[in-house]
Amino acid sequence: MIRRLVRGAAAGALSTLTMSAVMLAGQKSGLMPGQPPKHIVRAALPGRRHQPKPGENVLGAAAHLGFGAGCGAAFALLTRGRGSGVPLGVGYALLIWLGAYQGWVPALNILPPVSRDPARGRPVVMAAAHAVYGATLALAVRAMRGSDGRHDEKDAKMKVSRLVATVRTRRNKCPGGAPTAPGRPRHRATFLTPGPSLN
Repeated sequence: MIRRLVRGAAAGALSTLTMSAVMLAGQKSGLMPGQPPKHIVRAALPGRRHQPKPGENVLGAAAHLGFGAGCGAAFALLTRGRGSGVPLGVGYALLIWLGAYQGWVPALNILPPVSRDPARGRPVVMAAAHAVYGATLALAVRAMRGSDGRHDEKDAKMKVSRLVATVRTRRNKCPGGAPTAPGRPRHRATFLTPGPSLN
């Protein structure tokens, strides 16, 4: 389970980087005014909720990466580390997007809900970014699981080979070719022959 969580967190962090590339492209193209994670961190820091604060860009990026890693770990746990295909990953990511930007983010008065966002390009960019996150997450979890599976198979083969070599070594050391239990001496059967007749 721990390996599954770590694998999912790593896949989630990687997927967050690809998602962030889409978000930055949307901002540079003018479709989205600023990065939503920055607005969320800005509201969480002391001071006025919507006033720019020092360090909010770095903290926003770090919080976004951490949140993405956590969601990746949850996805790996729910799918038992199999990834379960791109469609499931995309659906999972879109549910996260709706839960956040149609749910708790507007409820905390950080950003308007998706359905009433005056920046009409922001929901489009964020939906696309989350779809990219979900697709990358599913593929990354599946790839990491396949790599671990090949590694486990190789370890199993090595253990079997060592066991076979040990059995052969013990068989060669034992008289008659049959292995004996360790610590127990092998007893040879003795036969009594009749002595000379006294008649």
